[in-house]
Amino acid sequence: MTTSGSMRASDADRERVVEVLREQTELGRLTLEELQERTGAAYTAATWQDLNALTQDLPVEMMFEREERRPVGYPPARANLAEDRLRERAGDDRLPVGAPAGACCSRAAGLELDRHAARNAE
Repeated sequence: MTTSGSMRASDADRERVVEVLREQTELGRLTLEELQERTGAAYTAATWQDLNALTQDLPVEMMFEREERRPVGYPPARANLAEDRLRERAGDDRLPVGAPAGACCSRAAGLELDRHAARNAE
């Protein structure tokens, strides 16, 4: 977790701050007018620093989390995760490595894939 001020705020970050502001209003630490003013500022906040400023005078500490992101075009850790799950459901883990992408789906659906005919058609 981090509170780096210049990091851009997400909608989830803004919602978390608004929830804290509502809770603090229920506890009597903010008036309804202050809640309305700070809620508006939370929804227009651009950075974590902007959001932290809204709760700075309250007995809470806001922590925001960085999201795990992969660069665009970076392959997922398990490219065949969907096929692996279908294999588990069908109870068939005997498909050969390098089988066509639809092989697992066809087996799960009870269909047989004719690889020989597919190769000759190319």
